[in-house]
Amino acid sequence: MQQIKKQSQTLHDLLHVSVKYIKYWKLGALFLAFGLSSAAAYLTYGKPGFYSRSIVSYSDLYSPIRSESSEVVGRGRWAHLQFVLQSALNSRWLVEQTASEMGLVTQPGQYEYVREKFVSKVRASPMPGNLFQVEVYGYQPWIVREWPEAMIAAYQKYMLSQKAKHRENALNAYSGEMEGLKNKIYADRSSLAKFEEDNKIIDQYISNNAVEKVPSEMLSIKTRMDSMDDAIALLESQELSTVEKLSLIKKVKGKPVPVGSIMRNSLPENVVSTAPPTVQSMVNDTVGQPSGGNLSNGNVNGATSQIVVVPSMVEELEPWEKTERELRAARQEREQLSANYLPGHELMRSVNNRIAQLELSLEDEYRTAKSSFMLERKHLDSKFEDLQKKMPDYRRVLNDFDRYKQDYYLLSSGRIAWENAYAKLKQKVTEMDYTGSDLDSDLSFQGFTMLRDDDPVSPNKKSLLMYGLFLGLALAGGVSYSFEKFKSSTSLVSDTEQITGLHALGVLPLSQVTDDFRRLFITGQTPSTTGYDLRESFRIVRTSMPLHVSKENKCQVILVTSSRPGEGKTVASSVLARSFAEAGEKTILIDADLRRGRIESLLDVSDHKGLRSYLEKESLSIEDCKSHIPGSNLDVVVRGGYSSNAVEELGRPRFAELVNSLRTQYTRIIIDTPPVLGLADALTVTPIVDGVLFVIRAEKTTRRDIMGGIEQIAMTGVPIYGFLLNGVDLNKMENYYYYSSYYPKYYDPGYNYSEA
Repeated sequence: MQQIKKQSQTLHDLLHVSVKYIKYWKLGALFLAFGLSSAAAYLTYGKPGFYSRSIVSYSDLYSPIRSESSEVVGRGRWAHLQFVLQSALNSRWLVEQTASEMGLVTQPGQYEYVREKFVSKVRASPMPGNLFQVEVYGYQPWIVREWPEAMIAAYQKYMLSQKAKHRENALNAYSGEMEGLKNKIYADRSSLAKFEEDNKIIDQYISNNAVEKVPSEMLSIKTRMDSMDDAIALLESQELSTVEKLSLIKKVKGKPVPVGSIMRNSLPENVVSTAPPTVQSMVNDTVGQPSGGNLSNGNVNGATSQIVVVPSMVEELEPWEKTERELRAARQEREQLSANYLPGHELMRSVNNRIAQLELSLEDEYRTAKSSFMLERKHLDSKFEDLQKKMPDYRRVLNDFDRYKQDYYLLSSGRIAWENAYAKLKQKVTEMDYTGSDLDSDLSFQGFTMLRDDDPVSPNKKSLLMYGLFLGLALAGGVSYSFEKFKSSTSLVSDTEQITGLHALGVLPLSQVTDDFRRLFITGQTPSTTGYDLRESFRIVRTSMPLHVSKENKCQVILVTSSRPGEGKTVASSVLARSFAEAGEKTILIDADLRRGRIESLLDVSDHKGLRSYLEKESLSIEDCKSHIPGSNLDVVVRGGYSSNAVEELGRPRFAELVNSLRTQYTRIIIDTPPVLGLADALTVTPIVDGVLFVIRAEKTTRRDIMGGIEQIAMTGVPIYGFLLNGVDLNKMENYYYYSSYYPKYYDPGYNYSEA
């Protein structure tokens, strides 16, 4: 199903829409009269309304102390005061209080009654400065005169009573709360003292101080051990001289191990074995071994031995620097002597011996320094292990102490909160005793700026007239639009295209004379009883039909049908067949409506053999059933009598074979079938046709029937060439205006087609 593209609206389209609604002018006039009548009735029976506009000033009585019954202080005081007053003056409760002050009502909660009987509206609007404009709309003159001052008196009286009541309630509530807070403070103090006693907070604090430095000491020792390990790796290198090694030890060496420290003897084997004999004997003597004992594995009889650090193991042997200087001086002296003496000279031998002794002494000093360095490194290992053992205690003590601190903080914070709350309540009670229950703002009536207590302001005649006109026009437009929107049928091509999604192949004007179509079908002459040339309508149909299908579709076998009976499909099929014949194409028209076929009535034959005879008698030839229209290329096959089994007859292979054989003899084959809704005849024929021409009756075929018929045809898969809008009444203004622009010359009665 093809979709129609939506075109932009033009001035002509707007004029056409206007013309569509002119037919509802009587209905519009009726509703317009109803609107004006409603306005007149309201003017006659409505309540008269009086009006007053006055000025009210307000002043701010500032208090240096703010209490629960005081207004906001500070920079936003004026804005807040204006907002509070505006809300109060426009409130429901003030209307009720004012009515009670004036004696209009005796009980509260009668706002709707006051609005209905006495005042329709009270509005207070802020003005520049400390002023309010108060507008009163009432039903009696004295009410609009007395209402502003009565409203001010009612406001001040009500606010005084409410403030005093609030102050009394607040003082009673605060006194009870203060007593409760005092009891909570005493209870929290007792709980805190018991908590300190039960958890021994002081002991926990001492334990925490004892272990809290363990992580920092471990980090410091670990850093020191890493730097010493790097130095040991360099000392083991063969590329460093003795002086360089001693310099490295001096650079990395820290504080010596304290004299008297007891530590495990697990020094590396090379360090102990290379230590000077004096140092080694000291070590052996310290652990109780003979001077020649082996300490390389640090075990005595399989057990780990211990050593005591003595001064000779940790003293700073800085004299190596003096030895190094003497060695450099001796080497320089040797160089100077070698310039004058031979190597075997007595002076040269003496210098060489001194150099050898100094080098030996330097080596001994390196071994001593290295032994001390390794001893210090081992001492750090021992100390690091001891600190690691303390880490579980550190975590336990720290966690316990943190929990105790948190519990103590929670207990003490509750007491502090109660004390702060007590202090605040005490301050509020003091402030309220000072401020009392006087109002912080004062209202004063300044007089009227407008008073209409003699001439009513409502109902207003001009306004009522405008409202009545608007109501009448709105009702007329709304009802007319609803009628047009929900109209079940249509007579316009554009609307029908939107409903069906098909293209319009042509439009057939309404004609009340059946003989016009019969004359056109038989003789091909233009009817004289109508001003429209029906032949031209079908010329447009036959020309437009191939434009909306694929090139492969030859449009040879054309089925003509509609949704319901009486929509003009027989007239459309017969005149369309005549139009094809006049174009020089050999055409045959088959009346496949075996139930109510009417083509035989156009030919004025009744007992002629037709399609039913051909389908029932296989011995009968189609030539015996055809009728020829004299002077044309048109042959006709009428239905040949009524058939109660139309579906079975049309579904026989004989009918399909007939159509296929006629394809070789005729250029166009037009088949007139019954409507598609309620009958299966047309759907039975669709498999043997090339396409369908759908006939729609203007102002008669409903939108539902149109869509139902198209959906039935679409289910068969046969293409629909488009629709023919039949029976358009061009005497109606909207149709004439529309079609005069749709097909201007075609629908002009005075247009001479013979000259075209």
